Amino acid sequence: MEPKRTDPLSFAVRGLTALIQLAIPVAIALVTVFNEGKLTGLLFLVPIVLAVIGGNFLVAYLQWLRFNYVTGENDIRVESGVISRAARSVPYERIQDVSLEQKLVPRLFGLVEVRFETGAGGKDELKLAYLREAEGEKLRQLVRER
Repeated sequence: MEPKRTDPLSFAVRGLTALIQLAIPVAIALVTVFNEGKLTGLLFLVPIVLAVIGGNFLVAYLQWLRFNYVTGENDIRVESGVISRAARSVPYERIQDVSLEQKLVPRLFGLVEVRFETGAGGKDELKLAYLREAEGEKLRQLVRER
């Protein structure tokens, strides 16, 4: 089988999620700059904030670019890693459940996170973030049939 990637919008979801997490620290910094009355602080703050936001989107894009999965005859294989590559494989017989999760930001884009639960210490063995909902359902059905 050919390696597949997660949905191209998944890097945008990761970037937006990071942006939301940055909102409070950035708001605090802006309030501090305005309260001190030093608007020249904006000359330093704005480029830093833009660089951090751009960096988050770049990292999210590289993670998406370097992540792929294969649904093989006997297992699901995932390769990931921007700097160093890691490969994981889970045989279908070890997968106890496949769940589709939709948090707020991915839901806005019609995406789901697919989790393959193996029962190995209550931890998910594999996670695919993010696929279109229909693709996630197809993957869940494929695993359940095997």
